[in-house]
Amino acid sequence: MDPLADASNRLGALQPSPKISNKRQRLEQLQSQQATFHHVVSRAGIRGLTADDEDAHQLPALEVDDPRQARRQLAADLASPTAREAFLDSLGEVLAAEELLHKCLLPITVCVQVSYATGDSLIRMLLNMPCLQQQLAERLLQKLPEYSQAECEEEGAGGSSSSLPSLILGQLRWLEVVADAERLTAAVLEVLPVCSPAIQQQLLGFLPEVVLPQDHEVVVDQLRALLEQDLAFMASVLDCISNMTLEQHLQDHVLSMLLGQLAAFEVEDLPALVKYLLGSATKANAEQILTAVRNGLHFINPSDPRMPVPDRKQKGVLQPASRSPEVLLVKELTAALQANEDVAAACLKLQAQLQAPAAHRCFDLLALLALHARGGASRKAAEQCLRRKLLEGHATAAWISRSLQGHQAAFHELVPSLLALAESWARAREPTLTAAAAHLYVHLFVGSGGSLERQQVLQALHGHLGSGVAGEQDAALQALSALAAAHRPLLGQYSSYLANVLDHLEGFSDSQLRQVFAMFAALTAVQPAAASSSSSAAAAAGGTRLQDELHITITKALSHSHPGYKRIGVVGSLALLGQAAAEHELLADADGTAAERHKEAWIGRAENMFAQCQAHPGVLAFMMDQWAELLEQQGPAAAAAAAAAAEGQQQAEQAATVTPKPMLEWLSEKLQDLLNSMFFADYCQGVPDTQDAQQADAHTPPQPDIQLDDSNIKGQLWFNLDSAFSPIYIQILPLAASKDPLRRAAPAWMPSALRLLAAALQQLSAGDLNNIDALLGCPLAMPGARMFKDGRWEALPLPSKACVLTCLLHAICWLREVVAVFAPGVGADVLGATAGTATQSTVENLADTQNKLLMRLVQLRVLEALYQHLATSCPAAAQQLPDMACPLLMAAGRAVAAPAAAAALRRPPAAAGKAAAKQAEGPTFTHAEAMAKLRCLRLPASFALNTCLPPQMLLASLLPATHLAVDLQAKLKLLVSRARRPAGLMPPPAASGAAAAAAAAAGPGGLLGPVCTPAAGGLPVCLQGLSLQELVQQLLPMLPALQTHLGTALSVIRQPPEPGREVLLEGLPGAASMIEDPLYELLPVNAVVDALPAAHSLATACLQTFTLLLSCHKELPEALQLQVLAALAQQQQQPADQVNEALLQLLVACFKACRKHFCRASGNSTLQLELAVLSLLQGITTHPVAAASRYHATMGQKLSAAADALLKESWQQEDEAEEESAKTFTWKGATATISQLLGVLVSHAPDPSQQVLGLAGVLGAMPDKVPAKEQLQPCGGYAALCSATMNTWYKVVFEQLVSYWETVVADCQRLMPAAAGGRAGSRAQQQQQQQQQQQSQTMPDWESPQVEELLARAQCCCQAFAGLVQLTKAHPSRTGLLSSALKLGGQFVDALLRGLAFWRALYASGQEGAFRALIKEVQKGTKQLQTVCNEAKARGAAPLLSRAPATKRSLERFLFEMKAFLYEAGQQELFYLGQLKHRDLEGNCVGSQLCEEQEEEEDENDDEPGDYDAGEDDQEDGVAE
Repeated sequence: MDPLADASNRLGALQPSPKISNKRQRLEQLQSQQATFHHVVSRAGIRGLTADDEDAHQLPALEVDDPRQARRQLAADLASPTAREAFLDSLGEVLAAEELLHKCLLPITVCVQVSYATGDSLIRMLLNMPCLQQQLAERLLQKLPEYSQAECEEEGAGGSSSSLPSLILGQLRWLEVVADAERLTAAVLEVLPVCSPAIQQQLLGFLPEVVLPQDHEVVVDQLRALLEQDLAFMASVLDCISNMTLEQHLQDHVLSMLLGQLAAFEVEDLPALVKYLLGSATKANAEQILTAVRNGLHFINPSDPRMPVPDRKQKGVLQPASRSPEVLLVKELTAALQANEDVAAACLKLQAQLQAPAAHRCFDLLALLALHARGGASRKAAEQCLRRKLLEGHATAAWISRSLQGHQAAFHELVPSLLALAESWARAREPTLTAAAAHLYVHLFVGSGGSLERQQVLQALHGHLGSGVAGEQDAALQALSALAAAHRPLLGQYSSYLANVLDHLEGFSDSQLRQVFAMFAALTAVQPAAASSSSSAAAAAGGTRLQDELHITITKALSHSHPGYKRIGVVGSLALLGQAAAEHELLADADGTAAERHKEAWIGRAENMFAQCQAHPGVLAFMMDQWAELLEQQGPAAAAAAAAAAEGQQQAEQAATVTPKPMLEWLSEKLQDLLNSMFFADYCQGVPDTQDAQQADAHTPPQPDIQLDDSNIKGQLWFNLDSAFSPIYIQILPLAASKDPLRRAAPAWMPSALRLLAAALQQLSAGDLNNIDALLGCPLAMPGARMFKDGRWEALPLPSKACVLTCLLHAICWLREVVAVFAPGVGADVLGATAGTATQSTVENLADTQNKLLMRLVQLRVLEALYQHLATSCPAAAQQLPDMACPLLMAAGRAVAAPAAAAALRRPPAAAGKAAAKQAEGPTFTHAEAMAKLRCLRLPASFALNTCLPPQMLLASLLPATHLAVDLQAKLKLLVSRARRPAGLMPPPAASGAAAAAAAAAGPGGLLGPVCTPAAGGLPVCLQGLSLQELVQQLLPMLPALQTHLGTALSVIRQPPEPGREVLLEGLPGAASMIEDPLYELLPVNAVVDALPAAHSLATACLQTFTLLLSCHKELPEALQLQVLAALAQQQQQPADQVNEALLQLLVACFKACRKHFCRASGNSTLQLELAVLSLLQGITTHPVAAASRYHATMGQKLSAAADALLKESWQQEDEAEEESAKTFTWKGATATISQLLGVLVSHAPDPSQQVLGLAGVLGAMPDKVPAKEQLQPCGGYAALCSATMNTWYKVVFEQLVSYWETVVADCQRLMPAAAGGRAGSRAQQQQQQQQQQQSQTMPDWESPQVEELLARAQCCCQAFAGLVQLTKAHPSRTGLLSSALKLGGQFVDALLRGLAFWRALYASGQEGAFRALIKEVQKGTKQLQTVCNEAKARGAAPLLSRAPATKRSLERFLFEMKAFLYEAGQQELFYLGQLKHRDLEGNCVGSQLCEEQEEEEDENDDEPGDYDAGEDDQEDGVAE
């Protein structure tokens, strides 16, 4: 070796370094191994694989001139297996060179412009060659783990689109053809577990493109294993599965796997999972999948600790709300429900099965809203489902609130559906839906994210307010009031939109006006923070624009001359006064000086309101009543009740707000001054001190000198209960006879002032009314009692009569208010006294007060009887009376009533006849019209029923209890009617007389409001705003007292006392007064103070009240029903395991107790009273719980026997029979009573069919023509059955038969399998049903006792049908009877045909005899019905002609169905027809619809067994024998 050369190598001066030499060697070696690859590629015209630079990755992209030519050249060079093998070996080295592989994976650049450039890479060009595809793909896939592992070490490289694994997978996607899909799938599955997660996700997206159906199971197993390893692959697995068309068993397997792990998936994967699950659901598994999804998805409350903590410092990456998992989940769920019909149907079915309120979730509301947004039939079905849930109590408004709270972003897309539902519910008639609508509007307003959505809510509310429909307006006002109470700052931002509400004030009722102004007062109120200083309070008083508009509106309305506008001003002023009173406490705590100024401002506003109303007595009365109602809602008791029902602390604090004491003191002083100066006059200053109490009671002070402007009337003091101790008397007559219009109209506001004064004093003195107890017994200045005797009343001129009637009107209204004011305290004190918690002096004062109260009720009864008698006897004077029921009508109708009455008197008489005689008598005035003008007896007066009297004075409560019980029953009946038929559907009562004229004078727009107009639905003012449930709650404490009074009344009926009012008034104050004797001598007055009629009225009213309470089982909750039944049964509610068992025990006890109320054996009872007892027993028996119990049959038998006994009673008293001139009771005309009794007799009989059959026999004994003198003679042992009532009996008995027959047919149909149903008229359907019946294994046992009993009932019904129809032969002259036979006979035949499936199965079972016997009886009736149809045509009577066509169609259908029936049974020889003629009931031939030459003959012979003939008249083939 040359040493120099060796030295140079060591120094590195002349030789290259070892590193460069090794690299070059490797490059040369690589080039030699890749020579084959380069050679083949270069022959194809592809350039750029090699370069002079050693860095291959810096080479330019591959280039080619013609890609198509290159592909053809590659295919030609690699046609032989040897060439392909050498090429693949060389390609393997290329795959190992990362830089060169990267170049081969990039798209080839086409140097020459061609129209077919694809942009494919060299690798993809080779993969599209079937001969190389599988080997090349396997080599590429095997490189994936290596490259993916290397690139995963670099951050973000694994997911880059330019990384080698991504480029490799990109070449494998969307190949032109897959040569060997099975091997390619196996290769993918082989490398799948060892790749990085990012590459695994891409491989999962590639699998569906190459996998074959036979490999689906292997792929699914691999995917399941991948999910078990890591649930993060959920989205990729779902995409993979979704892109494969799996067989049903594999699809079910996948669904089971996913549903089983639903709770373990990440929240971010739930949207895709729900999308796949619901998108893959079929009709068979949709319900199962939906149930699993519902149970697995939990929308948590925002207060849940599992909720993520918000990033308040904004340090994290903000995610838009639209990309949150919850929002995406809701979108996918909505899309799935809208796209998949099977899922939508399953969702509706699932929601229909949810009945427990606690079982409802946020998912349920979301699903129903998604279905609603789907439109079409789904929209209607979802809306009906939600309505049913709310109405039936399965869901509540709290569920809606719970679902919407905190999920506003998720429900954002469904806001249109929520708005549509709210608008629909607001228009509903049910209070539950309107309340839910208000609740929903509140959440939509609060939860909306932008101003536009809130404006849409306010726009919808404005639409409801302007609709003019009370229910819509109430819902909108309820929503606005809730927003003003709980979200005042938020609602205040839209005050400019709220000002438009002031445009609808004229159409609002009083309660709605209170809500409107309460909302505005809350929005403009001084806040606690602003009340810390007087300057802040002054600034708040200055107000905003809304405050200015509100004050201007109220001031203008209050100063207007029209009472309708004054009504608006009064309600608005009271709302501002109430809000100012609430602010007074805040100012008093902050600054005493500011509180004093605030008080002066409050008094100034109140004085101004009094001054503006002073010239309008009706408006003043309205103002006082409204103010009193507001005060009555305050106080400790009312506040406690409101706080208990309030939702939240803020509402509870508002409910407990009361008017401050300084304001109440000013108000009480103001009212006392008004009453003393206008109505009260000094009378007695007491008796000398030396005179004891007994002498004082015997002392009768002299009558004062009452100065009157009308000389035709003499004054007198009536009804003095305090004797010498009465310091004042009420100046009713002096004011009514005054010539000053204001003084004459002043008594209109006297009762209202008393009510307001009592309400203020009750708050000031905790319910003590001792300061005004003199008003309970003071006398009234009235006309002389002798004026009504010896023709003096008839001799009075018309103005004097009007004055007297006005006195009676005001006296009644005054006494009604006195009773209502003092009765609640007496009722509460009685409960305490009977419990032994009161002192002796308290008990004595209580006895004195309750005796006066009872006497006032007696006097009320006397005054009302006298008032009705005089008003109906002098209608011209009665029409001038003011309307005390609605004081606002007084001002509007004052100038209308008198001209209307005068015009009626000046009306010219008619030409002649009865009309002339009726018009000559002048206008009429009914009792109802007279009572409609009176002030309503408010509900608190009913507390007087709780009075407790000693045994010797029990009869003293008879007349007062009668008066109160009748009034209470009428109120309860009105509210029950309103609850069952909402006010929007109730026909308005007819307006007549001055009331109609005053309503017309109210002007356009109804300025007096819906309450004051006749369209108010007939409810008195005291009941408006009161629900049925609230009334029943108030009645509960009175039910024991009603039971006691009922017992007293029944005792009086069984053993009447001595005649005379002295027995009934014994022990009551003022009973010995001789001044009112002339009143009691009048026949109308004497009738109402008689013991026996009063006892009948009291007992009937109590029984009807109990019946109404029992009939409200649908309107009242079960807990309230139990309390009512316990009170009626007069026993304590016993604990029971179930509510129904407790109800049943009480119902049975009530039935036993009420059966003892029958008084028919005493001889003093009336049919009305016995009917009341029967109705009560029927209400108990037909109660759903009792009807389904084991006691129903026994109760029904006793009820039927009672009805039978009542029908056999003549109800004529012995004294009536002796007096020929007396008006005795007759059954003639008592159609409703007979119908009710016969209905009870038949429907509750042990066997109604036998009962009807027996009654048909009884009716058969009635002759057709009876002399006029014998028209009322009883027949068949029933006093109610006579010639005059024959038609009614026939109709009712036939109706009961048809009703029971339909029940029998329904029982027959229930025995058949479901496949045997359907319409009997379809031949193909009947044949299909028959085949199904033969194959069915659920056919009834035709030998069972159940079937035999059913056949016996059917046979008996058909016999009764034949017997009733045959009665038309004996009574051809009774058109009403013939009409009933036509109508009800056709219905009987139609019901028979509805059960043909059962009869066909019965016939096929071998019981031909039973069916033929049944049809034989029916045929007797159908032939006679055909004759009656002929009679209808011959007679030409309208009642018959209108019934005949429908009956003829029923008979024709019966004929053809029987013919088809026998042909299907193979016994067509039993059916044959003949030629018939039209004959009437007397056998005479009548004209036919056919031509004369086509008339046919009829064989009148009776049918033999086995013949089937419907009596048809237009058949030509033949006739049955």
